[in-house]
Amino acid sequence: MTEDQIIPFIDRAVNRRFENDDIEYKTAKKEAPQHFYDTLSSFSNTRGGVIIFGINEKEGYSVEGVDNPSHIQKAIENACGEMEPRVHPLIHLADYQDKKLVLAEIPLLEKILRPCYYKPLGIHGGSFVRDGEADVHMSDYMIYSLSSTQLQTQAEYRTFPNLISEDLIDKTAEDLFLQSVLNANPNLQNLPKKDLLLNRGLRREDLPTLTDILLFGKAPQMASAQYVIECNIPSGDSYGINDALGKRFDATERCEGRLTDQLRQALGFIQRNMATAIAFKEDGSRINLPDYPLIAVREAILNALVHRDYSSYKALQPITLSLWKDRLTITSPGLLFGNMTIENLGHVRPDVRNASLASNLQYLSTEENQGSGIPTMRAELAKLDKLPPFFEEIGNDFRVTFFKATRQELAAKGKIKPEDILDYCRLPRSFSSLAQHFAFNESRPYYFFDSFVEPLIKKGLLELTLPDKKKSVNQRVVIADKGQLL
Repeated sequence: MTEDQIIPFIDRAVNRRFENDDIEYKTAKKEAPQHFYDTLSSFSNTRGGVIIFGINEKEGYSVEGVDNPSHIQKAIENACGEMEPRVHPLIHLADYQDKKLVLAEIPLLEKILRPCYYKPLGIHGGSFVRDGEADVHMSDYMIYSLSSTQLQTQAEYRTFPNLISEDLIDKTAEDLFLQSVLNANPNLQNLPKKDLLLNRGLRREDLPTLTDILLFGKAPQMASAQYVIECNIPSGDSYGINDALGKRFDATERCEGRLTDQLRQALGFIQRNMATAIAFKEDGSRINLPDYPLIAVREAILNALVHRDYSSYKALQPITLSLWKDRLTITSPGLLFGNMTIENLGHVRPDVRNASLASNLQYLSTEENQGSGIPTMRAELAKLDKLPPFFEEIGNDFRVTFFKATRQELAAKGKIKPEDILDYCRLPRSFSSLAQHFAFNESRPYYFFDSFVEPLIKKGLLELTLPDKKKSVNQRVVIADKGQLL
């Protein structure tokens, strides 16, 4: 925050009269709180936040102030030094209602450096995340997921002694693959086969790796019965809801075999069960309008197969594909890997959890890597006037959602009309208030912004109050002069 932003920020925080996922109040009139390492950790690990010292939450969020700001500042610095990695806060001193307040602005730690934890309690006891207004212990899996990048933990190279030997690998398919690798890389022609298998991540200590088993195994599910895709058509609007006859699913299918087999089977399930409308162009030619573009669906399924977590933590959990009445969801075991975040998906070169698996899959056929992942999904959905894919981390898993309705259908139903957004923005609005007002997912305000607000900004109908600082906490959207004329 800049100096001119501090008082307006405190005004909003005090008037709100409750904590949330990025604001914490601490009473500190006489001395600093006994501990606040949990909040330092949770803010660093979740989305950043501000701790305001000098407000008493238990007394109706009264502004008590602090008697000795320098003492509080010293206590903050000492507490930050007890964190690993060390937290580097921005400290602000403010005069507010004739009282002195101290604000500690805690930045979100870069993902590759997380988890941030309180050293005296160790990584498992001292790692926290923010859940609403509470600081809660980070799960063991989340700690593993974050730490695996730093430790270079690679489940794709696991072997299964006394369970899966070379006899359970399709040598013909494997040899054809190796030949395609040699054709594309002449410099490897003189490499012995044993070394080439090692180079491609298919062998470790003369045993087939998980990568080899998933791509060329005769019985891949021997590694885990849940390295599969479970497809279903739920009868209700949410999991666990039965229809009037007590039926939970209208259809189910289990996609097994190698990864390429699972991809083909899952696409077949979608093709058989989704509707395809027929429309005609002005010249009379016919066009098909599927509920979901197959190229986008294919990319999403392929991403799930390649990037899911194959570690022992998630070995008993399948990929789940659900074809709902109004959406398609694909849930993949495991959180985003490395430095990837929901916001930068499809915009930066990704960190790859299973790099060997992803690389080898490219050689199996020209078709297996024909798309470019998330940008392809977005482009294909846009061709059908659909919303972009919605990405989220659910618990310890990752989910992509495709919505069935087109933008035009949403507007016709009166759900989200451009003119309503313009009218609401006659006063400056935050991203969160926009998402909440239009009954969208409030936890992901940037998705609503990217899907509905940014197109109006590009047309000059709306504008940002801070155009150079899109993610500022003080950012607002307001109607532009051109929008006023409509």
